[in-house]
Amino acid sequence: MKNFKLLALLFVSAAVMFTSCDPEPTEPGTGNPDGPSLSLSAEAGYISDDATLSPGEIFTVKLSVTPGTSDLNLFSLSADDINLSTDQFTIDGNNPGANPNKLILGDDKTGLTWEISIVAHDIIDFQSYEFTVSDEDGNSNSTSVVITTESQDPPTVTAGGSPEVTLPGSSLYSIMVNAQPAVGASLASIAIYENGVLVDASRAEVGAYAFDDNPYSLPAEYQTGFEENVIIRIQDQGVSAYEVVITDDFGNSSTISKNVSVEAAGTPVSLISGALLNSFGPAGTGGLDLDTGNGTGSSDPLAEIKDEGVDASLPNASNWKQQISGVNGSVVKYLVPGSNGLQEGFTFTSVDSKETVAALHANGVDFNGGVSNMVSTGDMFTVENNGKYYVLVVTDIFINEIDNSDQYTFSIKL
Repeated sequence: MKNFKLLALLFVSAAVMFTSCDPEPTEPGTGNPDGPSLSLSAEAGYISDDATLSPGEIFTVKLSVTPGTSDLNLFSLSADDINLSTDQFTIDGNNPGANPNKLILGDDKTGLTWEISIVAHDIIDFQSYEFTVSDEDGNSNSTSVVITTESQDPPTVTAGGSPEVTLPGSSLYSIMVNAQPAVGASLASIAIYENGVLVDASRAEVGAYAFDDNPYSLPAEYQTGFEENVIIRIQDQGVSAYEVVITDDFGNSSTISKNVSVEAAGTPVSLISGALLNSFGPAGTGGLDLDTGNGTGSSDPLAEIKDEGVDASLPNASNWKQQISGVNGSVVKYLVPGSNGLQEGFTFTSVDSKETVAALHANGVDFNGGVSNMVSTGDMFTVENNGKYYVLVVTDIFINEIDNSDQYTFSIKL
């Protein structure tokens, strides 16, 4: 509709340029030299030129008219060539009484200045508002302004529940959100922030839809408004500020905020550290007891993991394989954020209960042939041994190029 009207205006403008006999353009309101002269005041608070408003917004012009060759007689107001009804505008605060052809009476016949307040069209569009005055001899002139309406109001967004909540770790936090667009607008997107940072899309849902990006473009059925659960996967302990931001197709946005305190769920986890030495090092090394963090022999019955030793075909300076495996019935797997159902934002720090330690084993990624790849600092593992579970992270790796006293250092939760 907008494009069609714009093309029509351009076409008419071009036609006037090529067919006019007058070499000089005339000022608005002075097209008929015998008719009245019209002008719109540029004073503060008045519209005198093309403007952008909200749908249905009231705007005011100050119209001044001086007569031409005879006294003023009639006034008309139209929008896109359609006469406005008398309840759509006032003149000096009063109902005009008639439109078109409102009679100009009394002293106003020899010149007038009127404040005209108009209710703008209530759709997203542009319209030309034309003010026309004719005199006693039938001479007339007009002036106009083009009003474009855009939604300038943000969406209306409300949320159920308290602004302060306490949840156990790794919870699904559900917020009932009602979002409605302003008149003439459509809802475009939803974004979720945690402490000012966009959360990973894998941690968020709205209604029946999982985010594929954050901000998430709303499906068509939600663009006209929705009341749905917004779900956020809570992970870390402590207090976090969450914001849900709804934005419309004009870029206007509204925000709701929630503060979430996360408490450890279940039985508190134990944290220890331990060192695993190269199995070709000193006697009695190469294994690690995950219950105590003590180093053992690689075949010691107390060990849950062991080092894979060296590649004898390489020189001593570079022969350590730097690989681990399970021992004494242990099943060792990688913990890889974003893989096998593990959340993208998973961290070793977020593991806060024995129940979580056990549950994470199902998210583990199997070793190839039961042996790890070359171990690096930051690698995380889950270990199960006879019904007992452990989560490990590599905090340091020491490589000795002189002898086989190489070692890994682990933090262990059990």
